[in-house]
Amino acid sequence: MTKVAEARSSVPIAVNDYRHGFEGAARLADIGIDGLFCINDYMACGVIDRLARYSALRVPDDIGIIGHDDIPQAGWAAYDLTTIRQPCDVQAEQAIDLLISRMAAADLPARVETTPVSLVERKTA
Repeated sequence: MTKVAEARSSVPIAVNDYRHGFEGAARLADIGIDGLFCINDYMACGVIDRLARYSALRVPDDIGIIGHDDIPQAGWAAYDLTTIRQPCDVQAEQAIDLLISRMAAADLPARVETTPVSLVERKTA
């Protein structure tokens, strides 16, 4: 049986947006990872742009990038970003339902709601 060692690294980012993804990508070569999951697609797009302009790392050959949210830009040819799609409308409805329930009966036990997500496979991972 072969054992696979898991390496976990993180790059702390102050704000989850394009600019901070672009700036944070400057530190990726030093970490030595071969894959990156970004907290959202805007950040992933910033990482991809920074790597394309200033780095020897090539997506997806040297580093795979996955985003989250499946924003329209994720499907643009310039990014072709692999991402996670989530049903924001369903999540919003669930959040409102939870708030209304809590307002009606503050002593209700905590509830956890889940929503389905799907992987949108494109070219970055």
